Amino acid sequence: MLSWYAINTKPNAEMYVIQQLRKKKFILYMPKFATTTSHARKIKEVIKPLFPGYLFVMIEENSNDFRKINFTSGVGSILSSGLEPIMIKSSIIESLKKLENDKGDIRINKAFNYFEGMKIKLNEGVFKGKTGTFAGMKNNEFILVLLDVLGRSIKIPVLESATTPFN
Repeated sequence: MLSWYAINTKPNAEMYVIQQLRKKKFILYMPKFATTTSHARKIKEVIKPLFPGYLFVMIEENSNDFRKINFTSGVGSILSSGLEPIMIKSSIIESLKKLENDKGDIRINKAFNYFEGMKIKLNEGVFKGKTGTFAGMKNNEFILVLLDVLGRSIKIPVLESATTPFN
């Protein structure tokens, strides 16, 4: 019976290990996410592994495949408890795959680092330098910031890359 197992790779070797194991006809899965980075006023989308240094591989139980994987260049080891490899429930892999968009990426927002009422500084736009309060998300892309403008509190949608949380 085929089951999922987690492989620990050497640092930054995920893509190399994927190439090596695909040549050996293994079924692999590397959950990845898209994030935005800004550098020199340019915002760029970058794809990164969701679990850096780890891949999932489908292996026949009680086969020599474990040995083939452990001796593949770039592989650290198969996750084990003692001498026994740890089987990953297929429901976990399926849950991760359901979070993927049409490009195969899992969307991760900085908003996971925010909580209701947290103070936020705006780094770009008309309100640059102003501080507000985190008030939620809009369309999974914008952070809603509650600002006091002209004596009134208003919610303003702001790109997540244009904010800095602080307390």
